[in-house]
Amino acid sequence: MNRLPKYPVALLLVALLQTGSLSGQAPSPPTSFPLENTLENLFPVTEGPCDLESARSFSNFRALLDYDADESAEAKVVVFGNHVVDLPGGEGRQVELAYEHAIGRAARVRVWHEGKLVGEEEELAGSLPEDEGGSGAIMASAKDSSETFRFDRDFTVMVKFRTKGEGPLVARAPAAGEWVKDGKMLFIREGRVVYDIGWLGAIEGDRRVNDGREHVVVLQMDGKTARMFVDGRMEAAKREFMRPDVRKHIFKIGAGSSDFGGSWDGEISNVRWWKRALSLAEVKALSGGRADTVNTPDYNWKPGAEPAPDAEKHQLVEVKYGAIAGYGTKVQLKAGPGFRLRRARVQPLEKADHAALVRGWDAESLARGRQIYSQLCVTCHGTLEKEGSLPTAMRFHEGQFRNGKDPYRMFQTLERGYGLMVPQPQYDTAQKYDIIHYLRETFLRGSNESQLSKLDEEYLALLPRGMTTVEERRGPKKAPQYALQDYSNVLFWTMQVEGGNIAQKGITIRVDEGPGGVVAGKAWMLYDHDTMRLAAAWTGDRFVDWRGIAFDGSHGTHTSISGERKFVFPNLPMWANPETGDYEDLRISGRDNKPYGPLPGAWVRFRGLRYAGDDAVVSYTVGKRKVEEIPQWNAGTGSFVRIMRVGAGKEPLRMKLETAAEHIFPPEENPRVYRIIINETVRVEAGEPWDEKRFDPEPGRRFPGRLVTTIVPGA
Repeated sequence: MNRLPKYPVALLLVALLQTGSLSGQAPSPPTSFPLENTLENLFPVTEGPCDLESARSFSNFRALLDYDADESAEAKVVVFGNHVVDLPGGEGRQVELAYEHAIGRAARVRVWHEGKLVGEEEELAGSLPEDEGGSGAIMASAKDSSETFRFDRDFTVMVKFRTKGEGPLVARAPAAGEWVKDGKMLFIREGRVVYDIGWLGAIEGDRRVNDGREHVVVLQMDGKTARMFVDGRMEAAKREFMRPDVRKHIFKIGAGSSDFGGSWDGEISNVRWWKRALSLAEVKALSGGRADTVNTPDYNWKPGAEPAPDAEKHQLVEVKYGAIAGYGTKVQLKAGPGFRLRRARVQPLEKADHAALVRGWDAESLARGRQIYSQLCVTCHGTLEKEGSLPTAMRFHEGQFRNGKDPYRMFQTLERGYGLMVPQPQYDTAQKYDIIHYLRETFLRGSNESQLSKLDEEYLALLPRGMTTVEERRGPKKAPQYALQDYSNVLFWTMQVEGGNIAQKGITIRVDEGPGGVVAGKAWMLYDHDTMRLAAAWTGDRFVDWRGIAFDGSHGTHTSISGERKFVFPNLPMWANPETGDYEDLRISGRDNKPYGPLPGAWVRFRGLRYAGDDAVVSYTVGKRKVEEIPQWNAGTGSFVRIMRVGAGKEPLRMKLETAAEHIFPPEENPRVYRIIINETVRVEAGEPWDEKRFDPEPGRRFPGRLVTTIVPGA
């Protein structure tokens, strides 16, 4: 389960607050740097004729040149040894060249004249890395693709590989061309395994596999649930993650599409395909070197011994310039007489286009920023009207930013962490700029104008550009872990039924049948540990809204039930006090005048929860009488059922069935079973003949089989 620090954004944003440094104190922590410092000189001021070459190699960069040139100067920039970009003549020219050559991919060049893109992005011939494995791309026939390699039904595919780069492992996509809707691809991106369905989404592993070692990835489709295993460990899963195959798409090994997933840079040594979902034990065998013990696959491919076709050799040297590694190139500038270079600078490319994000600020980005601020920031930093809860947290409409006030320096503070803050990798670049937009428009404009930096064309032109061949990892690519977790059919958690009605010690029980635990259910019943009331019963396609600090990270929120509420009981005693016979609430009142804590133990007391077969049994006492319940769902009648065994006792028990009706359980010499039916109304019936046995079934194992572990000293 993901857990965030108590004040994540307070720690994140408080570092923006201006603080002084006292003499004798330890040096201040590093701070952000001005936008101008992201650029460095590429060439000195010069005049033609000239033949210059950069002092070192760069990868994934943009070069900005300011110059004057006669047409006869024939000025040009050369990259990748032989790729020429002609520089137009004229006075006061500003030309920008973006060069990217990501690991495992071909080099690409884009050119702008005075800020306007000229032509289309160009892929450089001969820049694609060689296939070190020698296997090349393998494509199945149309017949095999449609009959064997189906991604829209149960299947399992295993790929054994090694790589230091990226690219597709297997795919079902057009034979050539761009990525399209409903294409399927299993590939390596930024060192992690990803399974993407075009225009639907992706699931992604969490460990890097581009270390040059052998790895085994297994993708399993079971119904509409996709699961991805890396070296025997399940790293990602997603329900309802399937789309119908496109009939004309082809199954490929080591290839994908021209504009997505990159080009394979590594060795694929084995691909196996089964037209069924393998068991967990079989998946473990595949990853444990025992693939041949798994029954015969429908397809088993290994590279042949024939040599790969000869290709032109290119010496590619990995260079780290900026945050993204790539293959390096020297930059050359050649020009004849009549050329005057005023300034030439170089800047790393980023995964996102910062200038485009700032230029794109609008009402939608403001709303997105407001949502993030309301979830995480407002508790500590407050609003214009109300102070936050953390005294050291900056009030943005009054304070001064410590690490710079322009958007790029604010971005660095959110990205890296300075002083009292921690980095926040859960937000991508676009989300960080959404927050910055909201802060500027809500807290600075009109209230703290001295901290509202000017955004003009000169500033925007210097913001880093983004790459086209490397995508930023937008987190999360898979459903959050808390939504994937199988909590079993019972979850102990604080639940909000509706405004003012919270089960502080909630016991939620899934009452419909099926795998996946409470998260995958369609019907639930919620008990309150403090009062032993049935707080709610509801149905729907979604369990809860996943709000709260432990789930989506939001402050001041409570996890609320979703779907259609079939039954709701207020935050009041449901059982009458056995001593007085009334329902007067004896719990303490908080500052908000709401009751908190449990009822007195002599009144009701939760005794525990156990399983009887597959049924969850809630046990508690009311006075001196023992009560046990098995919550149920009758899908045929659409009714919730409380199968209740009330223990022997001399005193009657009164219980509210709903706010306006109650039932009296008479004294009994022996336990007696009842059924409380919740539908349009709530009624009490005698238990069915077989109900008694449900509480005490024949002993048996809840989990079949036996797990044996071995302790290895020193491991």
